[in-house]
Formats: sequence, C-alpha cells, structure tokens
Amino acid sequence: MYSYIYIPTEVNISEFSKIERVDIQKLTGKNIYSEIEKIISNTSLSEINKKLENLVITISDELDTYEFDTKNRLKNIQMQSLVSKIIEEFFSLRILVKKSSKDEKIDVKYLSSGEKRKALIELSKAFLSTQKKDDKYVLFAVDEPEASLNTKARFKQFDELKNIKNLRNNLQVLISTHWYGHLSIQWEGLVHLIHEKNSNIKIDTYNLFNFRENLNQIKKKNYKDLPNDISLKSINDLTQSIISSLQAEEPYNWLICEGSSEKIYLDFYLKDLINSKNLVILPVGGAPEVKKIYEHLELPLRDYKSSIKGKVFCLVDTDKEKLNFSPRSVSEQLVFKRLLNDNNETTLEDNNYSINTPTEIEDCLEGKVFINTLKTYEDDTIIQGILSDEENIKNENLNSFYCFDIRDGDRKKLKDFFDEDKGYRKIDFAKRYIDELDSLGTLPNWIKQIKDFF
Repeated sequence: MYSYIYIPTEVNISEFSKIERVDIQKLTGKNIYSEIEKIISNTSLSEINKKLENLVITISDELDTYEFDTKNRLKNIQMQSLVSKIIEEFFSLRILVKKSSKDEKIDVKYLSSGEKRKALIELSKAFLSTQKKDDKYVLFAVDEPEASLNTKARFKQFDELKNIKNLRNNLQVLISTHWYGHLSIQWEGLVHLIHEKNSNIKIDTYNLFNFRENLNQIKKKNYKDLPNDISLKSINDLTQSIISSLQAEEPYNWLICEGSSEKIYLDFYLKDLINSKNLVILPVGGAPEVKKIYEHLELPLRDYKSSIKGKVFCLVDTDKEKLNFSPRSVSEQLVFKRLLNDNNETTLEDNNYSINTPTEIEDCLEGKVFINTLKTYEDDTIIQGILSDEENIKNENLNSFYCFDIRDGDRKKLKDFFDEDKGYRKIDFAKRYIDELDSLGTLPNWIKQIKDFF
C-alpha cells in the first residue's frame, strides 16, 4: 500500500544516479510496471526460466568441485524483479542533463551540489505527477532541502515541495531542516521543533496554520519555553525569504496580518489574487510582530528598490492602546495600514492617523452575513438574547460594527464572545462566516483598497 522515497542530504553522483535508477521505480508508480508486464507474458517468463535452468543443468554437469545452490533463494526469475531490472537498465542508458539558454546540455555530474538538489526535487515532482490517482500512498522524505542553496533558491525549493504535496491526496511530504524561512510559505501540516532542554531532547509540535501566533502566545506566557534562538532565526529567515520572493522572475506578493482568523477572511476575499498574483497571506501573531517585519523590510526594500518586483501590504487592527510606530514611506511596494471604523464604514489608514477607534476585523465584516453567522451559535443564550431584540439591529447593510445599536454592556458581551477559547472562537466564527457568504456580492471597500494595491 505504501511507497517510501528518501533523498539524503549529501548528494553525489552515485546517489543521484540511484534516484534515477532505483527509486525511480517508486516514483513512477505501478502504471509503468503494469504496462511492461503486459508486454512480458507469464508464458514468456516461464520459457526464459526454463531455458536458463537447462543451461544451469548443462554447466553443472561439467562441474566437479562446485555447484549452483538455490537453497533459501527463489529458484526462478520473478516478474517483479525482471520489470524492476528493465526499468533500472532503461534509465541507466539515459543521462540527465540541464538545458541552458545557448542550446547546450550540461551533464548533471558537473552541476554544483545545490543544483543537483534542485534537479532531484524537479525530477521527483515530474515523476510523481505522472502517477495515477489510485496508486500507492507515497511518503516522500527529503533531508535538508536547503543544503548548498542561497536564500532565493531555498525559497523556490520549498515552494516546489509544497507543490509536490498538492499533487494528490495520497502523498505526504516529510522534511527535516535547519532553515526557518520555509515557515513563511507552508501553512498546511505540522512542524515539530526538536531542541534540548535541561539535558533532555524535547519535541514541540505546532500547526503550521497558526504557527507564529502560537509562538507569540508562548512568548507572552514564558519566554524560556521557546527553543533557543527560534524567534531571532524565524524573523531573519522569514524576511530574507520575503525579499528573495519579491525579486523572483514570477514574484510573490505578501499580505502580512495579525492572526489566523484574518487569514481565513482574506483568503476568501482575495482568492483570485492568491492564484493570479502569487499572493501569500501570512498571519504572524499580533500587531507588534507585523510592525517588526515591516521594520526588517524597510531598509532592503529601499536599497534594492530597482530589483523588487512584488509588493508587501502590512495590515493591523486598531487597538485601544495605539501602536507607537510611524512607518516611513520607503516605496510604493511596501505599506503599513490599520483597519479603522469611522463614520459608519471601515477604512484603511496610516498608523499615525489621528482617530484611534478600537477596530478588529470582526468589526469590519458584512452586517447581514455577520448576523446570520451569529445565529448559528444556537446554544449561546447571551448572543441569541442580543439577536432576539429587533431594536438591537439598526441596519444590516452596514458593517458588522455599525449594523448594531446596542448598549455598552451588550457590546462587551459580543467582544467577550469572540475572545473565548484563546482565539479559537474567532477562527471558528471565520469559518462559519465564509460558509454563510455564498457569493461575494458587494466587496467591502477596505478589501477593494487592498486589491487595488496589488
């Protein structure tokens, strides 16, 4: 049922050839086997075994001191062994080469270690993509995909691995790595952080979807619980990855937001840009983290302005305590905006904008859909009590904050509702909201502003 393929860290030409000749049998799946088996009939195989056995008997008759022993071994060639040997021999006759712009072909044995690793991943993806959907479950393991690659190449390498994972459902990718930059483009799956604590090996497991939020929560509780240097490495590797991706031939665009619930809404509203503009929506765990990434990007984006092709949009809520930060306008490719409710609508304003009305993304949604989503929490008597009073609903056509006309006490109850379950209530609500939002209808103006930026 399972096929396990492993690419080790050290890549030399013998290991590279092994991938071409031996593991390629796993990469191709069962379809190639079945095609060759159709050509080599059981009758033909039986005839081959018979003739070879006769040859062995003839030779044995001439031997005095020695003999051919089949003890503890299969006596005849099996179909699977023969097909495997044919595939191995076939690919050993074909040299993998790199195509160049001058119509030249470079034998892979002359490539650098990093280039060979890139070739391995590209070759594996090509073969895995040809497998039938009902083939075996594939476990595709790669040790340190980033080895011998610069930051830009590392980003592309991990992006390619993400694409391999998306080839089909019965394929799982396992990666071991020292490079934290990949966390910026992987948001499905699990990350297991292996580190030493008090002379013991400890493994912490996080969901990649809200990895940075989890780290931020740990920092707030007890900074010592974090593995050594993870914050420093993750922020440095992340910003290097972003800069590299902005310079790529097909550049990425980034929307850096506070939390996972924001990502759910933005993924839905901006799904066309995710596909057409390589847009990555990355939750980083709060406004201070968004600010930190902006500050890390300011200088390189100003210095390398001419080579930057993509854009970065940093988005935060407006909190009760204003974020003490005045972002400089370094280029049209990097902006920092905060959500703000004012005069019956949501706008995107600079951080130094004078008005500071507390505004979270749950205050900026479509009123009618917001109310319908709240109704799905039938067991919450407090929420249902607010909704049952018709006088509390002012205008469903306004956003989720202004559509209500409720007392401060009920407003606090609504906020407390969203703050339950350590942030998971917001994630649950966002998923329900998207389910209620059958079609886009009229896009909120603040979403239009983001779309216009990209």
